[in-house]
Amino acid sequence: MIAQAGAQSIPLLEYTPHLKNMEMEKTMIAGQKRVAVLCILQSTEAFLLIHRAQDPNRGKYTPIGGKVDLFEGPRQAAYREVREETGLELPSVEVLRFRGVLIETSPTAYNWISFVYSAQVGHFEPPPCREGALEWVPIRCLADIPTPATDLTIYRYVLEGQPFVLDAHWSGELELLTMREELSGKTIYEAAPGSQNHHSTRQMNPFK
Repeated sequence: MIAQAGAQSIPLLEYTPHLKNMEMEKTMIAGQKRVAVLCILQSTEAFLLIHRAQDPNRGKYTPIGGKVDLFEGPRQAAYREVREETGLELPSVEVLRFRGVLIETSPTAYNWISFVYSAQVGHFEPPPCREGALEWVPIRCLADIPTPATDLTIYRYVLEGQPFVLDAHWSGELELLTMREELSGKTIYEAAPGSQNHHSTRQMNPFK
C-alpha cells in the first residue's frame, strides 16, 4: 500500500502497458491533479476548436486535448489526441510546438495540469468528433464565443509567441477566482472580494 498523508491509503497497482486509465482513476484521491494536454491547431487565421457536447466545459469551445495515458509523454499524448479527435495524422511529433502549462485547482474533482502545444496545419474539413463539433473559428472571433475563462489568455500567449505557466484557482461552482502567470509573476485576474463571482470571458478579454 502507498501511504498518503492526510488521506486514505491506495493500493499499488501492478502497471502494464495495457492498464486502462479507468483502473488508475479508481485509486485517485479527491483533489488529486490529472495530467492532460491541449493542442491548438492553426490554419492561417483560424483555430480548430471543439464545441463541446460533454462535461467538462459542455457548450463551450476548447482546444483539442485529453488525458495523458500511462507510460506516455505529453507531446506523444498531444499527437495521439489530434489523430483521435480530428483524424489528422501529423507528419511527426516534432511539428507540435510546446507553448506552456496551465495548472487548475478547485475544491471539486476539477484539478488539472495541462501541457499546451500548437501546430500549423493546412485547412481540412473537420470530421465528426465524439466530444462535440469541430469548428474552424477565426482568430478575430475568439472573444465572441463561449470559452473557459482561462482560454483567451492562453490564445493571446500563443499568438504572441510567449511562453507561460498559468496558475488558475476556481471556486466550488467552477467560477474563476484568480489566475497568475508564474514566469512573470503577473496576476492576470483576481475576483473582487465578496463578489458572487459570476464572470464572463468577455469581462477578462485579454484581446482588448
